[in-house]
Amino acid sequence: MLPPLGCNIQMIRPGVHPRAHRHSSSAVYHVFRGAGFSVVDGVRIDWKAGDFFSLPPWCWHEHANSGSEDAVLFST
Repeated sequence: MLPPLGCNIQMIRPGVHPRAHRHSSSAVYHVFRGAGFSVVDGVRIDWKAGDFFSLPPWCWHEHANSGSEDAVLFST
């Protein structure tokens, strides 16, 4: 039997920029739709549909939608 795997889907509306936060575990993100950027421990990462990026545990990060359509991020 395989161990459980958690995942999340996050939608960010155009122009929205939620506050920075952090998690106790690492995360891998897939940009399913839209475009925007993330600030990870002070470093900006631009992303668009089809991109992947990862976050180490306990890093401060925030995501923002800089496009004109909803951005959808899938993470594990």
